[in-house]
Amino acid sequence: MMKFQRDTTKTQFSGKPIFVISTEKYQREISEVERIKSGKVIDKEKDSALIAVLKSIPNSIKSVSFFLNYVSVLRILDKHGDFAVDDLILTANEFDVGVYIKSEGVMPDKVNLVKKIPKGGILVLGANRFNGYGIVTFFAQYNPRQAQQYLASIKKRGMLFGI
Repeated sequence: MMKFQRDTTKTQFSGKPIFVISTEKYQREISEVERIKSGKVIDKEKDSALIAVLKSIPNSIKSVSFFLNYVSVLRILDKHGDFAVDDLILTANEFDVGVYIKSEGVMPDKVNLVKKIPKGGILVLGANRFNGYGIVTFFAQYNPRQAQQYLASIKKRGMLFGI
């Protein structure tokens, strides 16, 4: 049984947007994330941007809203560099595969959303799931080799949805 092991080197975003949203469909979400990313916040932990509302998460009675706060943005920037807002919004709203990971004990459940990108890589957005909402804790880009390992591992750890 092969377990996914993260590289000790940090995965960095390519620097350029992979996807570009050309319609007005997600303009509110984009402007809110850009506001949070720029640091224009009242409370760094509570002031957050609604980035997606998912209706098909297992073990959910109703839809789950996903939020991104300034603390999460700082964590993503520190670990993976500058990210394109369009990529984050499309990963959250038009993901290819979702994985619901039920946690044991006091840890919150987790939801990972995976968006395939050209040339075999993936974007992964992770969130801790609380009562009716999720807080984004992770956003990264994986190259094709890392993507294969990640996808093989994640299928064993949680329940797939959205496929």
